[in-house]
Amino acid sequence: MTWINRLSNHDIRDIFAATILFVLSFPPGPFGFLIYIALIPLLTLFSRNTPRSSMQKGYIIGILINLISFYWIAPYSILNFGVLVLLSAIQFALFGLIHSYFSGFNRMYGLLLFPFVWTGLEYSRQFGDLALNWLNIAYTQTYYLPLIQIADITGYLGITFWICCVNMLLYQAWLKRDNFRKTGILVSIIVVGFGLLILYGSVKLNSERFSYGLNIAYVQPNFETRRTWNKQIVDRNIDTLLALNVELSDYKPDIIIWPETSVPYMIRKDSSLLAKIKSHLDKFEYNLMFGAQDFSVSDHDTLRHNSVIFLSENSDTLQSYHKMRLVPKEEGLPFRKLLSLILSENTLNKYLFPGGKAQIFTLSATPATISADQTEWYKITGENKSRKIGIGTLICYESIFPELAREYRNRDCQFLVVITNDAWFGYSAQPYQHMQVAVYRAIENRISIVQSANSGVSGFIDPYGRIYGHSEIFTRTSEVSVLPVTDNITCYAKIGDWPGILSLILVLFSYIYLRLRKR
Repeated sequence: MTWINRLSNHDIRDIFAATILFVLSFPPGPFGFLIYIALIPLLTLFSRNTPRSSMQKGYIIGILINLISFYWIAPYSILNFGVLVLLSAIQFALFGLIHSYFSGFNRMYGLLLFPFVWTGLEYSRQFGDLALNWLNIAYTQTYYLPLIQIADITGYLGITFWICCVNMLLYQAWLKRDNFRKTGILVSIIVVGFGLLILYGSVKLNSERFSYGLNIAYVQPNFETRRTWNKQIVDRNIDTLLALNVELSDYKPDIIIWPETSVPYMIRKDSSLLAKIKSHLDKFEYNLMFGAQDFSVSDHDTLRHNSVIFLSENSDTLQSYHKMRLVPKEEGLPFRKLLSLILSENTLNKYLFPGGKAQIFTLSATPATISADQTEWYKITGENKSRKIGIGTLICYESIFPELAREYRNRDCQFLVVITNDAWFGYSAQPYQHMQVAVYRAIENRISIVQSANSGVSGFIDPYGRIYGHSEIFTRTSEVSVLPVTDNITCYAKIGDWPGILSLILVLFSYIYLRLRKR
């Protein structure tokens, strides 16, 4: 580690500048605009270092950023916190290595490839058993809705690419600051780019309206997480949840959403509790969706799942969706097939199993007509014709993976529900960031979302990313609203994360080209 002793004052300056700017850019702080200069210290640092040195210094930056950004995991699990910090820092190390390598051939060539390298790396973070796409720089912009409406075409990676372009152009403008004409051109490109994004976003936000919506409610019970596994406490909690449902019944919601692990065991095996809940549904005439454990039977064993249970007032059938993206080590065992060769069956059975496919629940409801009046956008005027509405569900951190929401949309899902339990992370930035992540899923697919969290943040998101009816954290509350139901499929939903795919292809071909040219 003697290379650490060789850090110059300029290196230390750039490392800490990048760390501070990057961390401050993320919600819930109001400093998202800082991300447009946060990557400039990285470019400055890597431009004067060799690929190996850039990789090492990039790893330092990654560790510092993730140590600060994921502080909320440490009280929950110090081991997971350490592993997450070390693994997530690899992105910065790889960026330093690749950018410095390209810049070594030609500084301008490396600079032009910078947005593609960063976008490709962020795209690749959503794959694999250890995937975690939480600190994507696009999520710093969720408070600037006119700027990110283009995500219905490009997805969140389009915003990532634009942020990198602004950093690149500002960095180049600084280098050319003595040349007024070139600096003016670079700044003009940035201004025009922002203008086009705002124009597109403003048109989208002000032109489209929806004719009907779903009357939906969430319940935020604020149960103490560490005690909910006791059966007596669970029964008491269910009584509390049903009482909150009674309070909502005056608004006649079509469906009520309870959070993740509302029933922290296999409710399918508890016939008395199921009968109690079903009787309540029939009496007050609503449908219910909630988190619970479920199971499926394989050839050799009974597999446990973190699940969403859907109960309809018109049916005795219990429908379920099994979570497909499990939190590594906390829920699912990473690299299970490989580790099954060395671990005992008892150890393997301690972990949950991922579900096999996305499950769409069909709700038969009489949609509420939404007034076209600009001042009363969510006013209910009534409608008598029943309609079938497809509802997709995401459990906990599944909402950070855009491909799942996109799959639902392409399978005629018209509404998304996110259930989570973020109480483990206390009064931290995590619950606020989790809510902001869902903003992109709404815009990308032009779909309404309701998020129900045990301790918050819960709330409603319309197809343009506008959050309303949101809760405060660690309060017991409930809310009901009419959310627009949409049918149109966006370009992003049809095509997917094309900016990330194109970025990886371009970086790969650039590397091949330079290798051949070097020979």
